[in-house]
This record gives sequence, structure tokens and C-alpha cells, in this order.
Amino acid sequence: MAQMLETDALTKVFGGFCAVDRVTLAVKEGTIHSVIGPNGAGKSTLFKMLTGTLAPTSGRVRFAGHDITGEPAHLITRRGLAQSFQITTIFPRLSVLDSLKMAIVARLGRSADFLTSFQDSGAVCDEALEIIEQVGLAYLAAAQASTLSHGDQRALEVALALATKPRMVLLDEPTAGMSPWETRRMVNLVRGLAQSRNLTVLFCEHDMDVVFEISELVTVMHQGRVLIEGPPDEVRRNEQVAEVYLGSEARG
Repeated sequence: MAQMLETDALTKVFGGFCAVDRVTLAVKEGTIHSVIGPNGAGKSTLFKMLTGTLAPTSGRVRFAGHDITGEPAHLITRRGLAQSFQITTIFPRLSVLDSLKMAIVARLGRSADFLTSFQDSGAVCDEALEIIEQVGLAYLAAAQASTLSHGDQRALEVALALATKPRMVLLDEPTAGMSPWETRRMVNLVRGLAQSRNLTVLFCEHDMDVVFEISELVTVMHQGRVLIEGPPDEVRRNEQVAEVYLGSEARG
């Protein structure tokens, strides 16, 4: 199975603090891969370097065979690597459907005839409706984005990421703040989209039940470095992980 994303000794230093320390990571195409670790482990900084939000101090990033180290975020997105949007700052006053239509038009790069494309394109509307159906929001298509429940907002974030037609999606804490029912729905959504769209998924998550259920491979970070990587069962049993991350509850 080919590698979709690879990092080689990726490092980020802020002043005298090394937030990410020579992280080497390989995410196989078509898999669901999680990155976990305690607060301050370097997960968010790692994700920002992968998506072009932060330039690494040293090391390399390759995506789908291309060296994308230091490329701007919009070019990385065009290559097919997407991260879920924060809908609290994107299109909050638009309906769910119009939010998706806006994102699709932006992907198509139709800046010159933006409004016409947004309002009149049947193809854009059809694609938006298809994505909304896939993420389970069809019954809320006309609802204003800012009025959605927390779980529905996170589903819309995933939908907006799908509007870029990605080959790989990065999800940052996709179940944070969710009820058990919303968490179950998100797990099923991510798994279903990975299968139906042949998506590669990389996510970080604090809910260990979610991590161990959905991941094919788990990378554990601690103090900016990779502590261990392996299948969920192997990571669950690892004493170092229990000591630095899961704590005494993991041993119970």
C-alpha cells in the first residue's frame, strides 16, 4: 500500500522551545491513522506544519509523492490535503446548503463570476446536496449554520472539507464536546466516508474509545517526539503510553 503522507525528521522550534522534535511519520493511502498524546505533546503544531499553516524549522513533508515542505496552505489544499474548517468563523450566517455551495465555488476558482456561479450553477447545487446527504445533514439544508447543534456543526466542518475534493483529510479533535450519541454518529461518519470516498484520514483525538475503535494505526507523541507507533491493541497495552498519557485509568 502506497504512502499518502510522509514526514522526515520534521521539527519546529519556537525561540528556545522545541515543540516538534524530528518527527518521522508515514500514513498509508486509504487508512485511518490517529495521533494522540497529552496536552503539549506537539500534535497541533505537527498538524499546522502538514497543512502549511506553519513552516517547519527543519525536516520534510511529502504528500502523494510531492515535496510540500513550506508550501502555502491554499496550494496544499489544491493538492488534495484538507483540514476541517472552523464554521464559527466561516459562513455562519449562510444556510448549510449555501455554505457548501460557497465552498465548492471557491474550489472551482470562479472569482470573476463568483456570484453568478454561486446562485445559478445547477452542478454546484447538485454537488452540495450530495455532500450534505453524505454527512447526514440533508434535513438541515435550509438551516442557518450558526444555529446548528455542536455535533451538526462538526459534521458541517467535515462537509466543507469534502467540498475541496480531498484525497486526505486531517481532523482535529472531531468528537470534542460531543454527547455519546453525537460521538457515535461522528465515528460512523468518518469510517463511512473513508470507505465510500477512499479517503485517507489523519486525526488527533482525546477520546481513547474512539481512537482504539476507528484507527488502523496509532502514533503516540510525548514532549514533541514520537513515543511509540502501532496497532490500537498494541498501543493500548503499552506501559509507557499508560504512564505518560492514559494514566492509572488505562491500567484498570
